[in-house]
Amino acid sequence: MLCLDGTVKVLDFGVAGAFEASSMPRIPQTGVTTGTPDYMAPDQAFSAVTTPQSDLYSLGVVLYELLTGELPFRGPTPLAVMRGHTDEPPRPPRELRSGIPVRLEELVLQLLAKKAEDRPEDAAEVFARLTEFCRSVLAEVIEPAVQILGPASSELNGLRLELANVLFLGGDYRKAAPEFHRLATDLAAREGADHDLVLRCRLQEAVCHAKVGENSLALRQLRGLPADGYKFGVDEDRILELRREIGLLELAAGDKAVAIHTLSMLLPDLERRYGPRHPAVDQIAEILADLDLHTTTR
Repeated sequence: MLCLDGTVKVLDFGVAGAFEASSMPRIPQTGVTTGTPDYMAPDQAFSAVTTPQSDLYSLGVVLYELLTGELPFRGPTPLAVMRGHTDEPPRPPRELRSGIPVRLEELVLQLLAKKAEDRPEDAAEVFARLTEFCRSVLAEVIEPAVQILGPASSELNGLRLELANVLFLGGDYRKAAPEFHRLATDLAAREGADHDLVLRCRLQEAVCHAKVGENSLALRQLRGLPADGYKFGVDEDRILELRREIGLLELAAGDKAVAIHTLSMLLPDLERRYGPRHPAVDQIAEILADLDLHTTTR
C-alpha cells in the first residue's frame, strides 16, 4: 500500500503469519512448499528453503511486474508457473517496455537470477542501487514539471518532497538539507509558516544538519519548531522524537545543564507513552544516570 507520505507498507504477510484466528499455531507440513508461485524463488519452489536471497528474488518479481505490467512467468497451473521460475529465463523487461532504463533492467534481471549466489549480495546493495536510480529520475523530471504543472502545483511539491526524501534515505544529507529548506520556504510563502508540510520539511532539514555533525545549526532549527502536536500536524511519537533530538543535541553541544533539564522533562512523558521498559525510555534514563543527576526511582 502506498501511504500519503510516499512510503510503502506491506499489509499481507501471507505465510509469515504465525497464528490463525483460533490462536493455534499454523505450521506448514514437512516437505510441503508454501507461498505464492507467481513470486516464489527457484530455491524456495522445490527445496522449501527460504533465505534473504529468496526474498530478493521475490522483490525482483514485484519490480518486473511494476515496470512491465506483467509477471515474468505465467502458466495454466501453479506447478507450471514454478517450472518457469526454475527452468526458463525471464523475458527482458525492455522488450515489453522500451523506456525502462538499461541499468534498472540489469538490476531486475540480476534479482531474478536462478542461482541465489548470482543475485545481489544483500538488500542494502539493492536499496542503494534503487535509491540512486530514483534520485536521478526525480531530478530529471522536476524541471519539466515546473513548466507543465506550474511552480505552485501540489503535484510538483510532491515530486520535490520525493527527491528530498530519496536523498535523505540514501544518506546524502548535505544535498537533502537544501532541498528540504527550499521546499519549506516556498510552501511557507503560499501556505503559511505553520503549515504541516512546512514544519515537517524544517524538521527533516534540522535532522540532516545533525547527521553531518552541524549540531549547533540543527539545534537552533529544532528549537524553532513548535513542540505542539496540533500545530505540527503529526502524532505524539513525532513530538517526543523531536524533544529527544533537541536534548541529545544540547548534550552534544556541551550545554549539559540545559540538556539535563530537557531530557528530565521528556522522561516521564516517554514512560507514559511507551511504558517504563521501552528502549527509548531506557536510553534517556541511562544518559541521565550516567550524568549522576537522575535521582528519580524507576
